[in-house]
Amino acid sequence: MSTPSPIATITTLLQRPTSASFPHSLSPHLRHITPADLPPLLPHLLSSLSSLLLRSHYLKARSLLLSFIPLDRYRLLHRHFLSLSLPPSRSLLDIAVSSYSLSNSPHLASQLFFHMSGCRLRPSLITSNTLLSSLSTSRSPVSPNLPRLIFQAMLSLGVQPSVATFNIMIKIHCRNGDFAAALETLSTMNGFGCSPDLISFNTLLHGYCRRGMLKEARDVLSDMKARGIVPSQRTYNTLIAAYSRLSWLKEATKMMEAMTVLKFSPDIWTYNAFLSGLCREGKVSEGLKLKEEMEQVASTGPDVVTYNTLIDACFEWQNGSGALKLLDEMRKRRIQPDLVTHNIMVKGMCKVGNLEEALNSLRKMEEEGFKADCITYNTLVNAYINAGNASNAFSLMDEMVGKGIKMDTFSLNTVLNSLCKEKRFEEACGLLRSPPKRGFVPDEVSFGTVIAAYFKDENPIAAVKLWEEMNEKKIKPSTTTYNTMIKGLCCLGKLDEAIGMLNEMIEKGLIPDDFTYNIIIHGFCRLGDLESAFQFHDKMIANSFKPDVITCNILLDGLCKYGKVNEAMKLFVSWVSKGKKVDVVSYNTLINGLCRHDKIDKALDLFRDMKAKGINPDAYTYNVILCSLTERGRSEEAHDVLKEFDWGGELKGDLSFPFFKEELVETCTNEERNSIETDSLAYSEEINALCKKGHFKEAKALLDEVIQKGMVLNNSVYLTLMDGLIRRQQRLTKGPEQKYLQPD
Repeated sequence: MSTPSPIATITTLLQRPTSASFPHSLSPHLRHITPADLPPLLPHLLSSLSSLLLRSHYLKARSLLLSFIPLDRYRLLHRHFLSLSLPPSRSLLDIAVSSYSLSNSPHLASQLFFHMSGCRLRPSLITSNTLLSSLSTSRSPVSPNLPRLIFQAMLSLGVQPSVATFNIMIKIHCRNGDFAAALETLSTMNGFGCSPDLISFNTLLHGYCRRGMLKEARDVLSDMKARGIVPSQRTYNTLIAAYSRLSWLKEATKMMEAMTVLKFSPDIWTYNAFLSGLCREGKVSEGLKLKEEMEQVASTGPDVVTYNTLIDACFEWQNGSGALKLLDEMRKRRIQPDLVTHNIMVKGMCKVGNLEEALNSLRKMEEEGFKADCITYNTLVNAYINAGNASNAFSLMDEMVGKGIKMDTFSLNTVLNSLCKEKRFEEACGLLRSPPKRGFVPDEVSFGTVIAAYFKDENPIAAVKLWEEMNEKKIKPSTTTYNTMIKGLCCLGKLDEAIGMLNEMIEKGLIPDDFTYNIIIHGFCRLGDLESAFQFHDKMIANSFKPDVITCNILLDGLCKYGKVNEAMKLFVSWVSKGKKVDVVSYNTLINGLCRHDKIDKALDLFRDMKAKGINPDAYTYNVILCSLTERGRSEEAHDVLKEFDWGGELKGDLSFPFFKEELVETCTNEERNSIETDSLAYSEEINALCKKGHFKEAKALLDEVIQKGMVLNNSVYLTLMDGLIRRQQRLTKGPEQKYLQPD
C-alpha cells in the first residue's frame, strides 16, 4: 500500500480541526510542501478556520494561520481575506490581522486592518496593539504616518486604547526621532483615562539616550520622579549605558551611586556598560579594577561580555600580553569563550602583526566547535593583504567559499583597494575576474577602485579596458564611477574623451554632480585653456549647475597660474560681492599670484582682509608673504608679520589648490598616520640642523617640500627658519639688524 502524499495527508488533517492534536499535527507534513502546493489546500484551510471560529477556538485558528502564512509567497490567502464578500467575518479578519502581525508582516496586516476599517468592523484591542507593536519592531521601512493612521482608525471604530497602546505609540515616535509626538502622546493619555507608567517613561528615556540627547533624558528622569513614579533598575542602566557610550564617565559614576542609594545593586549589565566606557577611553587598568570589584559580588561576577570587552581593549591599547592573560584567566574560571571572543583574538593578533597566531586562533575556534563567520575571515584576509601575502589571503578566500561563507562586497573592495595601493594590479584584476564559483560578486565600486588606481599609475589603456569589461558584464556605472573615468582622463589631458564620457552619462539618464563639472573645469585650467574653462562653466550654469567655492578656487588658480592676476582679482571681488563663500585656499591662491607678479602690497591687503573676516592664515599663507617680503628687502615688515604668527599648537601646510588632494590624516590607517608623524619629525630635525649651520636657503627648499606634502610641523621650526631668512636678507641688503625676540 503506497504512502499518501503530504498534500493528501494535510487535506485529511484539515478536515478534522477539532482533534486534540490539531493544528500541531500538521507541522511535520507542512515541511514537505512548497508555495506552489498551497492553491489546492486553500479551500480546506478556509473551511477549517471557519469551523474553529464557530466553536470560538481562537488560539487554534491563529496557530493554524501562523503555520500557513510563511507558505503564502504568492499572497493567495492574503488576497482572499481582502476580497471577502460583505459582510465579511469580523472574527476571521481579526485573527488574520493578528496572525500577519505576529508573522513579521506588518504591512500585510495593515492592509487587512484598513479593510476591516472600511467595512466598519471593529478589531479587538489586543489585535490592534499587536499590529502597532509589529510596526514598532519592523525591520522594513515604515511610513511615520502609518501607525498614526491605525491609531486614528482604532478610535473611529470605538476601540478604547490602553496604557500599552500609548506606550507602543511612544516607542514608535521615539524610533522615528519624533520626540515632540512622543511627548504629545504622553500628555494625551489622561484624556483617555490612562496614566503614564514606568514603561512609558523608560521608553521615552531610552529613545533620548539612543540619540545621545542626555539632557532631555535627565529631564524625563526628573519628571517621572516628580510624578511619584520610582525609577527602576532598567532606568538607571539605560542612563549609565548612554553616559558610558559618550565617555561621560563621571556622570555614569554618579548615576551608579544614585541607584545604590535607592537600594538597586548594579547588575552585570550595569557593570559591563560602564566597563565599555572605560575601555573606550583607554582606561584599561581601571577596567581591570572594576572586574575585580565584580568578582566580589557573587551575583554579578564577570561574564563572557566582561572578558571580551577587556581583551579587545588590551589589544586596542597595545597590551597584547594582557589580552592573553585575560583569555587564560577566563578559561580557568570556566567561562567559555564565544564566537565574539575568538573574533577579537583573531583581530587582535592581526593588529599586533602576529598573523601566524591569528591563523592559529581561527583553527582553535573550529576545534572548540565554533564556526568562523564572515567577520573572522575578512579580518584575516585583509591582514594578509596588508602584509603583502596575497597567496595566503586568496587561500583563505577560497576556504571561505568552500565553507559556504560569502565574502561581502565591502570586504572585497577593501582587499582590492589594498592591492591597488601597493600597485599589485595583476592580483587585483585576478580577483575581479575570479570565477563565479569563488562566490565573489564585484560591483561598480570594485571596478571603479582598480580603474582609479590605473589612472593614478598613468595607465589609461588598462583603465579603459577595465571600464569596457565592466560594461560587458552589465554592471551599470554610477555617477561616482563616471567621475573616476572623467577625472582620470582629465588628469592625462584627454579633455575631448572626458567630455565624451560626460555626454554618455547624461544620455544614460545619470545626473552629473558638482564634482563632475569641477573636474572638467580643472582639466581645462591645467592645460591653460582658460577660455574653454569659462565657456564650459557658463554653459553648465545654464544647465542648473551651481558653482561652489571649489569651482571658484579652480578658476582663480588657473587665472593666476597663467598670469591673469587682474582677472583673478575681478572674479574674486565679483564672487564675494554676491555673498558666496570663500576660504583660505581662495586667499592663498590670490596672495601667491599677486606675490609672483610683484604685487606684494595688494597681497598684504588680502592678507589683512582674510584675518579681518575670520579666515585664519595657514603655513602656505605665511610662507608666501614672509618670503616675498624678505626677497624684496622689506625685513621690518616681515618681522611685523612674524610677530602676528600664532604661537600655539601646530601649523599644517596646505596646497594652494587642494581640490584633488585627499585629506591626508583623516583617510590614513594608524600605520600610515604613524609613518607621517615620523616623517614630520625627521623633516623638523633636518630643517633645524640646516638652520643651525646657517643654510637657510636649503632649509627653505625643504620647508616648501614639507608644505606641498601637507605635513605638520611645530611652529618653532617654522619660526626659526623664517627669522633666519629675514636676518640673512637684512645682512645682504645691509639694513639695520633688529633682534627678533621670541616670547618665553
